[in-house]
Amino acid sequence: MNDEKVHSYGQLYKTFGLCFFRKRIIGGAKGFLYPLGLQDWVVQARYLLTQITPKHIRDMFWWKEIFTEEYFIYSIEYPAVWLAGLLQDEYNYTNVVNNIPKQNTNNFFDCVYYATLLLYDKKEVNEIFIDIIEKDKKPSPDGYRSASHLAFAALSMYDEKYQTNFTNKYIEADLKKQRAFILIKGILDMSEILRADIEIKDIKEFQKELHDFLMITTPPEYYYKDLLNYSPIDTITREEALQYTSQEEIFLKCVYPDYYPSYNIIKGKRLFENMVLDFISSNCQKSYAYELMKVALLSDHYSDLLAGIELDFYYQIPIEVVDIVYTRVLEMLPHSISLYQNYAFNLLVRGNNYDEKAKQLYQKAEKIKKNICYKEDNKYRLYYPLKK
Repeated sequence: MNDEKVHSYGQLYKTFGLCFFRKRIIGGAKGFLYPLGLQDWVVQARYLLTQITPKHIRDMFWWKEIFTEEYFIYSIEYPAVWLAGLLQDEYNYTNVVNNIPKQNTNNFFDCVYYATLLLYDKKEVNEIFIDIIEKDKKPSPDGYRSASHLAFAALSMYDEKYQTNFTNKYIEADLKKQRAFILIKGILDMSEILRADIEIKDIKEFQKELHDFLMITTPPEYYYKDLLNYSPIDTITREEALQYTSQEEIFLKCVYPDYYPSYNIIKGKRLFENMVLDFISSNCQKSYAYELMKVALLSDHYSDLLAGIELDFYYQIPIEVVDIVYTRVLEMLPHSISLYQNYAFNLLVRGNNYDEKAKQLYQKAEKIKKNICYKEDNKYRLYYPLKK
């Protein structure tokens, strides 16, 4: 039915495709997270994982069939597959199974399908792997990219997980499975990081728990970079969608960058920041104290308020103004560990009038910290909920 609504390809691509179609993660290539570091990317990907729905993923599979250029097919197909596995999305399980290449395509991105089937935690996926091994007998110039070697690597992981021995029959394939094993294992390891060790029983419950966890562990600077931002995706009819032409594909390829576009410092009115600069450079700072307080109340963005505090290298801003600033920031941002700690620190270094309040803030931060842990991954600190 052409009047059925689908989500806009362009918005799906810019929101989910550009974040999850990363060659470093799903293709084993080095780099390819620019302009994000791994820690930034994990925060962004975890957040988007809390926002995506099964219908988004369904429409990503639908768009895969519309476009003809590999660039657009890959950048929507492989994120859709991976996201379905990350959420253990039963709604799109059939899409994953029906689209998995059953023979050699010599495409190293195909490893996403095999990792995704393992992410579903279904015992019957071994039958899919065995079927592919039996059917894909064609030689491949790159053994690790062939369907049979990817399937064998996935089947060996299946054996290890479920204590079975299906791979014994195909042991000769082990000669070329090592690279395929590494590719699939890399996706599975990153998937565990993105899930933050949270068990998936229901998608919405999982997303809520992951979202709540992100709110208490994400420092304010991640909001500056616009990493925790999601805009609802528009829908169009399938008839409108089918009007895309190859010429429009070329246009889209020119205007869409190959990295996440909203990695920007948020810009806006810098009322408080500018006033702090005037205050610091003034010979008569007392006359500015009232103005600072007034502008702190007028400023309408956390980035302006926190930027002003960061400019105060010698802690000259009156403690009363600092208290107002952080009180306002707490109204704008989630109450994270970092925000409580920074609030307390900036009170303590400016006098002892607010020592009791600083103590209470530190206690709130410590109370939250009791429920989380961290792991060092690739020289980055990544947070996880503490398992009870």
